[in-house]
Amino acid sequence: MSSKEEKRQRAVPKFGSFQPKPTPEPETGPASGEARKLAKDRHGDPGGESKRRRDDHDRRERHHDRERERDRHRDSQGREDERRRRHREDDGDRKRDRSRDRDRHRDREKDRERDRDRHRSSREASSQPRSSLKTTPAALTTNDNFFIDKKGDPLIFRYGGNDRSKIPAYYRSGSGRILGSKGRLILHRDGPRDLFSLSFSREGLGSAFKDKALLSQIRRTKSRRIRSSTKPPPPPSEEFIALEPSKKRKRGQESPESDSDNEQPNYRSIYGKAKPPPSDSESSASEDDDEGSSEEKKELSSTKAESIRLTRHLRSAPTDISSWLKLIPLQDSLFAEDIGHQRPRTDNETHALAEIKLSLYEQALGHLPSSSPPGQNDTLILGMMTAGLKIWDDKTAARKWESLPQKYKTTPDSSFELWRARVNWEMSRVGSCTVEKIRDMLTAKLHALAGELTGLEGNHSLERCQHIVYVFLRLTRLLQDAGYVERAVAAWQALLEMTFSRPPNASSPKLFEEFWESEVSRFGEEGAKGWAHFVASGGDELPPDPKFDGRDGNVDVGDYKDPYQLWVATEKKRAEQSRMPARTLDEGTDDDPFRVVMWGDIKDFVVWFPPEVLDIAKRLVVEGFGVFVGIPSACEDAFAKSWRQDPLLAPKGQAFRPWEINKRDNIESVEVDLSKPPPEFGQQGGDMAVSPELLFTKKGWFKCLDSWNQTHRPEASQLDLPWVLGTLKRLVTDYHCEDLAEIYLAMVWHNSDPKSTKKVAKALLKQYTANIRLYNAYALIEWANGNSELAFRVLDSATSLPGSQLLWNTRVWLHLQSGQKDLALIQLCRSVDSDSSTILPPSPAALLKAKSHFSTIRDFSLSSGDLQTTTTHAESLLLLEYLSSDAPTSEPTSPNQGNITSALSTLPALLTEFRSRSLEHSSDLERLLQTASRLLYLHATTGPHRPTFFLFHLMSYLEHFPSNTMFLSLLSWAQPPLTLNDPVRVLLQSTLLSPEHDSLSNRRFAIMYEVQNGTAHSTKAAFESAVESCEGSAELWRGFLRFCSGKKELERHAKGVFYRGMAGCSWGKGLYLEAFGEGVGMAGEELRGVVGTFVGKGGRVGVELEDLLIMGDSSW
Repeated sequence: MSSKEEKRQRAVPKFGSFQPKPTPEPETGPASGEARKLAKDRHGDPGGESKRRRDDHDRRERHHDRERERDRHRDSQGREDERRRRHREDDGDRKRDRSRDRDRHRDREKDRERDRDRHRSSREASSQPRSSLKTTPAALTTNDNFFIDKKGDPLIFRYGGNDRSKIPAYYRSGSGRILGSKGRLILHRDGPRDLFSLSFSREGLGSAFKDKALLSQIRRTKSRRIRSSTKPPPPPSEEFIALEPSKKRKRGQESPESDSDNEQPNYRSIYGKAKPPPSDSESSASEDDDEGSSEEKKELSSTKAESIRLTRHLRSAPTDISSWLKLIPLQDSLFAEDIGHQRPRTDNETHALAEIKLSLYEQALGHLPSSSPPGQNDTLILGMMTAGLKIWDDKTAARKWESLPQKYKTTPDSSFELWRARVNWEMSRVGSCTVEKIRDMLTAKLHALAGELTGLEGNHSLERCQHIVYVFLRLTRLLQDAGYVERAVAAWQALLEMTFSRPPNASSPKLFEEFWESEVSRFGEEGAKGWAHFVASGGDELPPDPKFDGRDGNVDVGDYKDPYQLWVATEKKRAEQSRMPARTLDEGTDDDPFRVVMWGDIKDFVVWFPPEVLDIAKRLVVEGFGVFVGIPSACEDAFAKSWRQDPLLAPKGQAFRPWEINKRDNIESVEVDLSKPPPEFGQQGGDMAVSPELLFTKKGWFKCLDSWNQTHRPEASQLDLPWVLGTLKRLVTDYHCEDLAEIYLAMVWHNSDPKSTKKVAKALLKQYTANIRLYNAYALIEWANGNSELAFRVLDSATSLPGSQLLWNTRVWLHLQSGQKDLALIQLCRSVDSDSSTILPPSPAALLKAKSHFSTIRDFSLSSGDLQTTTTHAESLLLLEYLSSDAPTSEPTSPNQGNITSALSTLPALLTEFRSRSLEHSSDLERLLQTASRLLYLHATTGPHRPTFFLFHLMSYLEHFPSNTMFLSLLSWAQPPLTLNDPVRVLLQSTLLSPEHDSLSNRRFAIMYEVQNGTAHSTKAAFESAVESCEGSAELWRGFLRFCSGKKELERHAKGVFYRGMAGCSWGKGLYLEAFGEGVGMAGEELRGVVGTFVGKGGRVGVELEDLLIMGDSSW
């Protein structure tokens, strides 16, 4: 039997038997010596044999001592290596390891002392005769191999296991496997401890989850594609599937694999030293790697490929500025691909992206050739400053602005966009921003632009007029937000008078001073006749009668016990009565000098347009007025449309009230069988193409216009409604702005009684007898008021006019809303042939004729550029296919529904035609897609439908118009509940909120979506992202503050939100008044400081807070 087998057959000692045995008491007295003498006489002296036995025993003992020392050294060396490895992997555990080794070394020395004492005692005991040991019963408890330990190792809890230096070498049967397990549960060592673990292929190597090297390899490992086998599958008769190829061969015959393996070049061959052929696994792995790399090349995104191409090109041609301007915007998409689209960027990520862009802009400016056009230089400088302002502090940014003339030979005034960026930055500086400073900057730019109008022609004059109206709009919005509403309204009155009511012989605004100072009725006021009439009459007009408002007593002091709340109530009441400029004789003008607006107060704000650009200016002034008062417009000018998305100019949205979402009761309902509420149809100040169904609806569909008190709450700094209606009336009736007639009629309908609305509609139809849209509007008003018969009579009265297909489409929609699908189909056929039969169903010939007619006119109108006629007949074809098509469809249908698949199949080809003509972003196409979404919603609410089909088409519409509020709201409504991957949030983060499509309307929708579907904290995150993107939006800051103050879990953030909003919108009076609301957590001196800050910034207050505080000391 070998020595290994002998060791394996040793009995495993108990772990508790290695405590030092008690030392026997020494024998004293002559008895011990006498006993030794008697034993010597009895047994005799063996002489050399006894000496050899003792030598052998000593030799064995020394051998065992050396074995123990080697085991101790081996164990200590292993522990030392383990400690060093851990020391290299985790520097933070060095001190703990050192203290642990120090303690263990101290304990080991104590143990060695006990071992030496035990060994010394055992040698003394071994020198005694065997007979004496056998005859002594107490000797069993002091045996050399076994002893009893009832306390155990006191250090086992400190170090997590036994000290292996005290345990002899032994083996466990089964290499550590636990008895009864299937071979996967093993006992392994992890440092000093014995742990149970599940093991597969790493038996005995410790816990795989603590192997940092292995985990890092897993993270670096690239996935491989598993290719399907080209061999045919085994027949079903086979009992098993062989995983390896068959290797059957006859006895004594070598396999062909072995023959092929032996055919290797000799070591002395000219081909060099023989190399073993790659194994099957290696060759397949290499093939997989090659194919994986090719797959990675194929999967390389178009953005990264374009970035690589531009980077390589710029290395060889760094002066190609157009390539720089293409490369820099790609960084947003590249950054989004790296961090993922599922969440907004953090502050650090935004800072890093800005640094990357800033570096690229500086490189491009460094390679800018001297012969480059001025526009490229300004574009690069604007991009550099925009990126830098996100990184630099206030002092650094000011130094950069001042260094532009010296470093880049340009000034902020040389480019309009650069000047606008400078003004926005100045308004964000809470330390130096004042109303007077920003007003002076806007006024100076206004005069500079007005001086450039003379001699301009074509596009240059249009661009200058656009810039002038924009700056004027910014100036009046600033005055309105700061509390100077009378001056803002007076500036618009003066501009409208000098633009539309100019006398024929007027060549400068000098004569206008006499008209203004006469205090006669001005533009939009009752009885106003205009500047031209005033000059023609020789100035004989009389001013209106003085007004007596009865201001005193409107606020009862006894209702308020807090002077601060009294001040807020008084200030709001004064604002309600100060919406229009007062006359000198009006009551209440003595204690408030800002009520009366003299010509000297506004003469620097008004621009005189030369006669050669007056027609262009009129259209832009009307659009600017619509933005100022907050009414929709059908303007097609791209720059003018962007004003409604500017955070500093955009009108407010009635439905954007996130703080009222839990208690609002004005969600419109539809009598349909739905398990969820309808979408939010209220006016949101969103981005939608204006159409008749959006202007003249009260329930069941979206609206872009609402009643004045719903859009502008009375407590807010709203404008005077009679003045707005009077201004629209004069523009439509006196100055023939026919495009405004439909919007004016809608404003009257939403804010007046039906009798007044009918009177205005008849007057407009009498003035514009061939206006199809006015007939259509009046019919929709009567339908909404419940007069269906009168609505159909109005539609029939104008069907003989040119372009009357719009009226036929309206009739079809009215029948569909009533559930009369067959009557709707008949009306479509009658629009083509009025003599066609009314018998149901229409004949196939009539249907074919109608389809051919709609398709022909649609295609011809598109070729001729008449987009309005194109979309009108495309809508007719859409409705015809929905009502008449009997083609098979995969969508569920009911008798109340039509063929939605056939209807929507008419749009892709038309979209392709629009795209080929670069018209894919036109308002007419957007209106057509809104009609398609309306049909989708009607189909979904009248019977069964598949949400996937609904979402697919809405997503395709959003690709063309990503900011359309209607598409976004319907997408939110149609998505299935309880989905793991929210498609709306994914779309928002990946596309809609990206820098390319980011807009105020998208931010509003993102906030309202989180309010309705998320939590308070997710809504707060949406607000944080919105106020960072839409800087200067007082509406967003007020909504953010009200939302936080109304949520218990967010009340602690309300005060911080207010101070941040005050820094970002320091001129907004409405935001300062929010500090006095409940939940903000301000009182006493803090509120006093808020009012002082607003007054210090140049804001206007109607009541002095200090006076109320003095009165409060004596009254409260």
